[in-house]
Amino acid sequence: MVEVGKLIRKKIQIIFYFTILILLISGCGNFFKQVNNSKEDILPKIKNFPFEFSIVFPDKTKLENERYNIKIINKDNNKVQIIEEGTPLKNADISDLLEVKDFNNDGYLDILAFSIYPSLQLVTTLYIFNPETQYFTNRMDNIPYEGTISVTKPGCIKIEYIVRNSSDYLEPQKFCWIDNSWQPE
Repeated sequence: MVEVGKLIRKKIQIIFYFTILILLISGCGNFFKQVNNSKEDILPKIKNFPFEFSIVFPDKTKLENERYNIKIINKDNNKVQIIEEGTPLKNADISDLLEVKDFNNDGYLDILAFSIYPSLQLVTTLYIFNPETQYFTNRMDNIPYEGTISVTKPGCIKIEYIVRNSSDYLEPQKFCWIDNSWQPE
């Protein structure tokens, strides 16, 4: 009788883990497509938008833990910017890796780049457009930890920090763009 109970518990565990795996895979959107560098997937509908985005894999011989770069071409002045980014899920679509919109409410479009940790936690990095240099720069200096970024209202974001282990949970924090930097809300 005890052996039957153990066997039933083991089967329930397997079904539970399989269900979680299916939910994770189905919740990942288009992460299992071929990389599609079509700018129409990520760019807002703006006339004469001067930037062209593409995803570049610097070392095509390494398939494990490969990092990707964001290549940005300014069509007005032909400046090229390469931003080294993190590890994407396999065969991610460009729309799964980049989101382009005005996050800090300064009137310029910014880039939110998505990476995945080996623990399968999603991490986002925000690159703010600097109109003086015509480049996108990482402006996360006042934000203490990495996590997933979402917009709460114009010029404000929420960071849901990644969990490094079960004892390191941090409450999400909100920040607003004030005086050219992110300040706690």
